[in-house]
Amino acid sequence: RIHCLLALAHIASRTDLAAFALTGPPADAERHLGTMLGQAFHQGCSLADVAFATGLPAERVVAIGKRTIRRTKWLSRIADQA
Repeated sequence: RIHCLLALAHIASRTDLAAFALTGPPADAERHLGTMLGQAFHQGCSLADVAFATGLPAERVVAIGKRTIRRTKWLSRIADQA
């Protein structure tokens, strides 16, 4: 889990997260972040941990995840944490 969070923090620090336009198709950087989000949730990281690692609000993490993560169980898994 820690490895996933460290990877997310690294990606977030090297990516302009504010430039993600959630209205158009996801850019390559957003897809890459989404892949790492999916990995972190698959490993059991909480939404709070992922939000902290990326520096994004939880709502933005969920919005990016909905656009980039193919599997749907991650969303119900993090909803159970609330």
